Amino acid sequence: VLPLILVPFLYWKMPESITYLVKQSYSQDKIKAILKRLFPQSSFLNQEIYLNEVKTEKSGLGLILSSKYRYGTIMLWISYFMALFLIYLCSSWLPTLIKSNQFTISQAAIVTSFFQIGGPVGSITLGWCMDHYRPRLVLFIAMLIGALATFGLGHFGHDMVLMCIFAWILGFTFNGGAVGLSALATGYYPTSARATGASWMNGIGRFGAILSAFAGAAMISSGMPFSMMFSLLMIPAVLSGFAVLIQGIKTKQSIVQTKTQLS
Repeated sequence: VLPLILVPFLYWKMPESITYLVKQSYSQDKIKAILKRLFPQSSFLNQEIYLNEVKTEKSGLGLILSSKYRYGTIMLWISYFMALFLIYLCSSWLPTLIKSNQFTISQAAIVTSFFQIGGPVGSITLGWCMDHYRPRLVLFIAMLIGALATFGLGHFGHDMVLMCIFAWILGFTFNGGAVGLSALATGYYPTSARATGASWMNGIGRFGAILSAFAGAAMISSGMPFSMMFSLLMIPAVLSGFAVLIQGIKTKQSIVQTKTQLS
C-alpha cells in the first residue's frame, strides 16, 4: 500500500529522465531547470541540450534483441534470473533451512530479518559504488562476496552470530545487486527501448523466483545436508556475477568497434 500512497508525491516531485524529455522535444528551459537541480554548480544558460543517440526504425523488443544488444540482453537476463532465484529462495526457505539445523523458529526469524535488512543498505551502497566505479565490476565483486557468504552460512551454521552476519551479507549483495542490475539495464539500452529492456529483464527474472520455490522444496525433501545446500547455492551467485561481467566486456568491445567505424 505504501508505494501507492507515494505515487502522487512521486508524480508531483519526480521529473522524467532528461533523455526522455529531450526525445519528446520538451522545452529547453524546463530541461535546463531540472539539470540545474541535479548539478547546481553548473550553468546551462548558453547551452543547447540534445540527445546523442543513433536513430533506428526498431523499437521495443526488436531493438533489445537486435544484433547490437542481443548478447548483452541475454547476459542481463541470466544474471537477473540467478539473482532473483537466490533472493526468493533465501526469503522463502531460509527460516525452514535454519530451523532444520537445530535452531528455534524465533532464531530462524532473526537470521532471516538480517537478510532483509541487508537489502536496503546494499542497494544504497552498491548504487553509490556503481556511480563512482565500474558498475559491472562492482556487481561482479558483490556477487562473489555473496557466494562466499553463502558458503559461510552453510559451513558455520551452528553459530548464531555468524549466521546473522552471513545472512546480512547475502541480503546486502543479492538484494542490492538485483537493484543494481535494474539500474544497469536502464542505462544499457537507448531511450526508446529502455523500459522494454528493463521490463523484459524483470520478467525473465521472475521465472528464477518461481523456480526457487521448487528448488528449495526439493533440497529440503531430499534430506541434503545443510552445508551442501548452501554450497550448491554458490553456483547461481557466481553465474550471476560472471554474466554481468561478461556483458560489460562485450558492451565495451561493441562501443570500440562502433567508434572505429564512425571514424
